[in-house]
Amino acid sequence: MKKLILPFIALSLLVSCKNGPKTSANNEKDNSSAKAYTWPAQEENEFMSGCVDSAKMKIGEPAAYAQCKCILEQLKSNFPNMDSAAPALMDVKYVANLAEKCKGQRAGAKK
Repeated sequence: MKKLILPFIALSLLVSCKNGPKTSANNEKDNSSAKAYTWPAQEENEFMSGCVDSAKMKIGEPAAYAQCKCILEQLKSNFPNMDSAAPALMDVKYVANLAEKCKGQRAGAKK
């Protein structure tokens, strides 16, 4: 299952880099104060590797790392592991919203 997730993550991130969310109003709850789940290190590394590899061509490696780390932290606030996050990661609008929330962090890590 995990090997199928990475291509969807990569596709979603590439699309989210090109197209920001159409509106900022979403049905998502604000999870800034939510306690994050602890993902296994292997899952975090797998997510980061696929995410950075897919985003670095568009925004550069330092910015891609910062954005992916931010997205990972948001995912860990909502999902106990990568498998449970997989359906959300296939939703391009959801991923674009996560990336939009990370723009401030990404700005500090430009190419």
